[in-house]
Amino acid sequence: MQKRGVNNLALARAVNVSHVAIGNFVSGQLPKSEHLVALAEFFEVSTDELLGRCAVKYPDHVPTALVLHDAPKKPNVSQLEKIATSLEIQIGELRRAIAELKK
Repeated sequence: MQKRGVNNLALARAVNVSHVAIGNFVSGQLPKSEHLVALAEFFEVSTDELLGRCAVKYPDHVPTALVLHDAPKKPNVSQLEKIATSLEIQIGELRRAIAELKK
């Protein structure tokens, strides 16, 4: 969701469920099959990837906690540092792009 820049409400509208349902999915509740398919289509991944049943091909800086279930309870410090560094880089890139667009 972060990578796509969508919040619970926007994703809920895109896959035709309530924003509460999205919150439940993020918290670990498994969606019904039709919702799982809609989520997979929205994120352009397989349903197996969403369920954590196959190796997800995310860049190293993206933790497996982004998968719908089997997320680690507490990410380790190294993972959090990698995420923070990646986000700082992405924010810098966004700020540069915004500045260029304003010119």
